[in-house]
Amino acid sequence: MPPDSRNYRDWLAYSDDDWESALILAEAHRRNARWLFQQAAEKALKAVLVARGQEVPHIHDLPRLLALVQRDLPADSKEVGAAVRLGRGATAARYPADLPELTSSDIADLKEAAETLRSFAAALATAP
Repeated sequence: MPPDSRNYRDWLAYSDDDWESALILAEAHRRNARWLFQQAAEKALKAVLVARGQEVPHIHDLPRLLALVQRDLPADSKEVGAAVRLGRGATAARYPADLPELTSSDIADLKEAAETLRSFAAALATAP
């Protein structure tokens, strides 16, 4: 059966695919891993919206998506911090630009940020 954009499980499965691809690329192709970590988090957040029957906006802005998912998060929460860190430079990294090269430490931080948002979103998407 083809994926259904109205099924939150399909969004989570796509998030898993992006996550696994990012892990594979994390050392050899850091720019691509950055994008895939961001995409994994984005799709997980969108899964929550689908699970709630809300419209899924066609945006890549993680802080904005997070606000749609959970409006009352404090600005200093780990989820907001993760969304900001992942969003910074992720879309710009798709094109040649004067972005600094990513280090192993940068990738570890992005991985942690994506994991934070994916766990948060998965818990909300599957909550009764």
